[in-house]
Amino acid sequence: MTTAAAIERQATLLPVQQRRVLWAAVAGGFAVVACWAGLTPLYPEIASSLAVRADVLGAFVGLGAAISIACQIPVGVLVDRAGARPFLVAGLALMVIATVLRGVAPGGAVFAVALALMGLAIPFFAGGSITAVAAAYSASRRATPLGYIQTGTGLGQMAAFLAVGGLAAVLNWRQISLAMGVLPLLVLPLAATIPDPIVRETRSLTVAAVDSLRFLLRAGPASTALVAAAALAAGSAAVYVLPFALRGESLGAQAASLLLLPYLVGAAAGAPLAGWVVARAGYRATLGSLLGVGAAAALVVVAAGPRPAVLVPCYLLLGAASMSIPALAAGLAARYGERGGVPPGAALGGVRLAQATGPALGPSLGGIVYVHAGTSATLALTGALLLVAAALALGLRQTGAS
Repeated sequence: MTTAAAIERQATLLPVQQRRVLWAAVAGGFAVVACWAGLTPLYPEIASSLAVRADVLGAFVGLGAAISIACQIPVGVLVDRAGARPFLVAGLALMVIATVLRGVAPGGAVFAVALALMGLAIPFFAGGSITAVAAAYSASRRATPLGYIQTGTGLGQMAAFLAVGGLAAVLNWRQISLAMGVLPLLVLPLAATIPDPIVRETRSLTVAAVDSLRFLLRAGPASTALVAAAALAAGSAAVYVLPFALRGESLGAQAASLLLLPYLVGAAAGAPLAGWVVARAGYRATLGSLLGVGAAAALVVVAAGPRPAVLVPCYLLLGAASMSIPALAAGLAARYGERGGVPPGAALGGVRLAQATGPALGPSLGGIVYVHAGTSATLALTGALLLVAAALALGLRQTGAS
C-alpha cells in the first residue's frame, strides 16, 4: 500500500469510533494540561518555597518544554509505526508519576526532574492524541475536532485554576499537586480502549525520520510551525507573568486564579469557533485575523496597566488568539502532509514541535524580561510575538492555506 493510500484509509472509522477517539483526546488533554499548568497561580509561592527567583522557576518550566521539543519528531515517526494508543497511555501514565513527584519534591533539583518527566509525558500524549484525531477525521471535518482538543486543554487549565483559587487557603501547593495526579489516572482506561486509526508505516525509521525533517523544512509546514510557536510563546509569557504582576499590586493566588480564567474561557471557546471559521474563510485569513486581535489586546494592557477591568476582556482575546492557533496549525499541517504523501504522525511533528517550543520560550523569556524590565515590557513582548506570527500567517502560500 502506498503512503497516500494509507492516509486515505485513516479516515474510515465509524462515527461512534471517531467520537471515542475524540473523547479520549479531549479528556486526556484536560487532565494533562491541568497537571502541567494548573499550579501557575501559585508560582510566586512555589518560587518562595523552593528559594528561587522568578526567572529560575521559569527556566525549570522551560526545561520540561525543552525535553518535549527534543522528542516531538521521534515520537511522530514512532506513532506512524506503533499506533496512537500506546503513546496516549504512556503519556498519561508518565504524567501521573511526574505530578506526584513534583508534589513531594524536597527542593529545586527534584522539582526540575518532575518537570522534566512532564516534558517527556507531553509529547507522548500529544503525539498520540493529535495524530489520532487528525487520522480519524477527513480533511473537510478535521479542524473542528482538533479545536475540541484545545477546548479540553483550556477547560483543564480553567478547572485547575478554579480549584487552586478555592483550595489555596486550606492546602499548600504540594498537596494540590498530589491531588492533580488523580486526573490522568482516571483517563487511562478510556485511552487504553480506543480504536486506533493509524495505518502502520512500513518504511525504516531512518527513512521516515529523514522524510519528516524534509517535510518540516518545506515553506508551508515550516511557516505553519513558526506561527504556532510564536503564538504559544506569547500566550505562555502573558499567563506566566500575570501572577507576579498581580502580586506587585498586592493581589494573591486567588485573584490570579480568577483573572486568568478569561484567558482560558477564550481558549476553550475560541478553538472550535476558529475551526468553523476556517471552513468558510480559509486558514490564512483566520490565522492572520486571530493573531492581530491578540496583539492588539496585549498592547492595550501595556497602555492601561494590569487593572482587572482591562485584564478581563484583553486576556479573553489573548486566550482565544493564542490557544486557537495550534489546532488550526495541526489541521493545516495535516493538509500539507496529505498533499505531499506524508503520514500524519510525521506531518504533525512540526506542529507538536511548535507546541513544545512556545511554552518553553514563553515562561523563560517572560521571566527574564519581567525581572529586568517589568510587566509592561513582558506584555509588549507578547504583542510583538503575535504580530510576527500574524505576518508569517498572512505570508503562507495560498495552496493548502486558503
